[in-house]
Amino acid sequence: MFFKEVSHGQVLVEALLGIVVSTAMLAGSAALINSSLKLNKEGGKGSAALALAQEGMEAVQAIRDTSWHNLYNPPDGAGASSNKGASYPYYVGKSGTTWVLTTDTADKDITVDGLVYSRVVQIDNVSRDNSTRDIVTSGGTNDPATQKVTVTVTATGSADVALVQYFTRVYTHSPWQQSSWAGGSGQTSWSDTAKYDTDDGNVNVTGTVGTIKLEAQ
Repeated sequence: MFFKEVSHGQVLVEALLGIVVSTAMLAGSAALINSSLKLNKEGGKGSAALALAQEGMEAVQAIRDTSWHNLYNPPDGAGASSNKGASYPYYVGKSGTTWVLTTDTADKDITVDGLVYSRVVQIDNVSRDNSTRDIVTSGGTNDPATQKVTVTVTATGSADVALVQYFTRVYTHSPWQQSSWAGGSGQTSWSDTAKYDTDDGNVNVTGTVGTIKLEAQ
């Protein structure tokens, strides 16, 4: 029968090695947990930003469905059709239960779980090739029945989210038809089919319906 003698010193070394290995494993597990929590937190921020961008685009669609002019002449149908692009940021807000375009920065920021997200709507006119009618980025002819909308959401610690969609005037949006201007000037939005914005005093709009005459000088 053989016996192996093990010294107390060897047992102590083996115990210390076991503690070191266990500590390293625990540290590694903690690092993995922290990384996972960080990724989950960042993923949550990204999901919130995407949801806000999608909500913004749905709001623009609702605005388009209500009135094409509010989209083409932002923000309320009375703006200039050229007030678009990066220099003219818009936001979406609520008037009662209805989505509206606004220029009020109070509608820009939305807080979700303590984090402030900024949502901006950019509207751009669209041009089409005269032959193919394809959308082009240069040249072509302006298409008043198509608008490009970009909704961008930003937040500290979250990647920016930008959604792009082209909106077209739907069949329910009949073109504005007007054959009388007898109501006179003072109309700044498309609402009264007998009125207009301004004139220089040299036109006669009170004659035969459907006609405008220049006054004799």
